Amino acid sequence: MMREVVLVVVLALTAMGLAACGDDGGAGSAPSGADTTASVSDVGQGDASEDGSGEEAAEGVGPEDSGSGDTDDGGSDVQDVIDDLDFGDGLARVTIGDTSFEFVLGGNESANGTTYIGVCQELFGLLNGGGFVSGDPQIGIEFTIPPPDWESFGDGRYDNSMPRIEIDLGDSGGWAADMSLTERFPGAAGESQIDQWTLEGSVAKGTATFIAMESFSAPVDGSAGVEGSFEIGCEES
Repeated sequence: MMREVVLVVVLALTAMGLAACGDDGGAGSAPSGADTTASVSDVGQGDASEDGSGEEAAEGVGPEDSGSGDTDDGGSDVQDVIDDLDFGDGLARVTIGDTSFEFVLGGNESANGTTYIGVCQELFGLLNGGGFVSGDPQIGIEFTIPPPDWESFGDGRYDNSMPRIEIDLGDSGGWAADMSLTERFPGAAGESQIDQWTLEGSVAKGTATFIAMESFSAPVDGSAGVEGSFEIGCEES
């Protein structure tokens, strides 16, 4: 539903980062989420390796773990390039009703011939990115989290960055907390939005109302909003 634009988001984020830095370099059955493994707040402080119990946190599959066994030189060259990409790292936990998901926001993982790339960056006060469920990367997330007072900026800096979280379940549809849906689907008013949140550095936490989405990016007819919550943390560079 949404994953086709991941590389566009990646390239856009990279261009924004270079411009800023200069030379300095649906109501389908929702699968159960993975058990939580690390503190999102710790990730935001650059500590994604361990949780409070000392267990290793979930990480994206890197080149040493991919186990692709690909003997095609061209395919291997492309994967090498992908493995060398670095668009940040992080974790996201989203709970919708009684269903929880945990997403890897860095590295890459392949399934059924498609490579899914994690992105997690804080740019100009905006938390932006996407990722996947480790071991089942076809379940994905995309998010844009501006500051809570984003509407107060008179220069329009966040006009195209309205707060949103979208969960992609592939052919099963997905979920969206995205107030911009109201512009296309007036019936979604009050049923799809990030309700309240905090954004401290590269860590966002809050509550949201999610509406079930069809696989073709329209709300499921007659669906009502479901309360949920989220925690998203990008590793600080």
